[in-house]
Amino acid sequence: MGRGQEAEIILRRIEEQAGVTRLPPASQRPSPPVLRVSIWVLFSRAVIRRTLLAIFVNIICLFGSHTLTGWMPTFFVKQGMSVTHSLAFNSAMMAGFVAGPILCMVFADRIGRRWGLSVLGALCTAIGATYPFLTSAFAIVSCGFLMVTVVSAFYIRRPASTRVVSTDYRFRGSGVAQMFGRLGLVASPFIILALFNRYGIGGVVSALSGMYLFAAVLMAIAGVETNQQSLESLDPEMMSGTPDAMPSPAPRS
Repeated sequence: MGRGQEAEIILRRIEEQAGVTRLPPASQRPSPPVLRVSIWVLFSRAVIRRTLLAIFVNIICLFGSHTLTGWMPTFFVKQGMSVTHSLAFNSAMMAGFVAGPILCMVFADRIGRRWGLSVLGALCTAIGATYPFLTSAFAIVSCGFLMVTVVSAFYIRRPASTRVVSTDYRFRGSGVAQMFGRLGLVASPFIILALFNRYGIGGVVSALSGMYLFAAVLMAIAGVETNQQSLESLDPEMMSGTPDAMPSPAPRS
């Protein structure tokens, strides 16, 4: 510290010995002003579609993941299975939470984020639709493992729904989506118990299948592909072609 001039002399001596021509100092560009963006920009005309998309995807992801991880042992016991068998079944199915990330690691960037979520949602729907008709233990565990695998992969791909929000207010968009997702999680036990008491485990899984079908259709229709796209090309204002659609952020003093 404090020996900058001495270091400069040493560097010049090394450059002279190496025959290197000293480059001129790089020109410094002024830093862009820090912008203060209102949270209400998330509900402006240009951004509201993406905000709602992120909210619905987060609600469905958290609802589905919590149902499978927290309620399956209870469901098995309620259907007359012993606690030991229930935990064994649940452990075998929860191994899908290891297979799901591996599935994402292999296929995520090849398929893309938008269509990846759509395909995963469709797979959840198809697997969940067959679950109520299974009778053998092996088929129930195998189908449960596949469903947990796909649900966990969908959960991992969930942040893609907030990447379509501009970097100026992405944290706000992610926070709002997470907030609604957690609110849905608070209400989930009441919904799950009502479904189970009336329709059994088949009704719960069928409801989850319907939710993931809705997510798949939503991503296919309203989703934006972010794979290998620059942040500027994904800006809602640029894509909508309506420069006045969003309020201009105010410089932070």
